[in-house]
Amino acid sequence: MIIFPAIDIKDNKCVRLTQGDFDKVNVYGEDPSLMAKKWASYGAEFIHVVNLNGSRDEVGINDATLAKVAKAVDVPIQVGGGIRDENRVKELLDLGINRVIVGTMAIENKVLLKELIDKYGSEKIVVSI
Repeated sequence: MIIFPAIDIKDNKCVRLTQGDFDKVNVYGEDPSLMAKKWASYGAEFIHVVNLNGSRDEVGINDATLAKVAKAVDVPIQVGGGIRDENRVKELLDLGINRVIVGTMAIENKVLLKELIDKYGSEKIVVSI
C-alpha cells in the first residue's frame, strides 16, 4: 500500500478548507515546498497536491509554487484541480509534476482522456472518481 500525504494549495499557501468552504480557509504554512520536504523526510513515496484555485477555474495562480514543490523533493508529485484540457496537462508536466489527476474531464470527454493517455502514458495521467 502507498500512502499519499496531501498538500492543499490555495493562493500559494498550504491550507485546509472547513467542510470544503472556500470562505473558511485555515492556513497551515506559507511555503508548500517546506511541507513537501517534511512529508519526504517522513518517508513519503509520493505526494498528492490539490490545486484548489485550479478547481475553481483560477488556472495558473499556483504554478510557480507547484514548480517549487516539484523541485524541492526527490519524491514524485501528483497534482489535481482544474485540469480540463491537454494544454493544462502539458503545462503541469513541464513544471516538473510527475502525474496529473483528471476528474470531471475524464467523465465528460473520454476521447480526450484516451488521447492524453496515448500521448503521455498511463503513468502520467490519473483518473479520480
